Amino acid sequence: MNITHKLSLATIIIIIASVSILVYVDSAYADREREFVTPLKALNKGANILEVACDPWFIKEYKSSNLMPICIKEESKEPLLERGFIKLRIFLPGDEQTHETLCLSYPDVELVQRHC
Repeated sequence: MNITHKLSLATIIIIIASVSILVYVDSAYADREREFVTPLKALNKGANILEVACDPWFIKEYKSSNLMPICIKEESKEPLLERGFIKLRIFLPGDEQTHETLCLSYPDVELVQRHC
């Protein structure tokens, strides 16, 4: 075998390996996508804001304006808190973290009251 033939064989092997990895990653992402839905989709399907779950690589926080749950990366939390975009907490320390407590604490928030 000459050097050109060896290089083209190596190129073909790399291409096949790359395609295999892409197919694996794509199928893994598709499975993960089925497990987690966006907060908006979960709410539209009838979940209350406490039932919304985020993908394992994200954390759930709540928008300050309307308590809409959002999924953000951990490193985004501090800047969003500083800007007042998300709430530090939705329950007071020591409060029972139930939807009933949430209903009593936020009587004017339509997103919360929808399930009260």
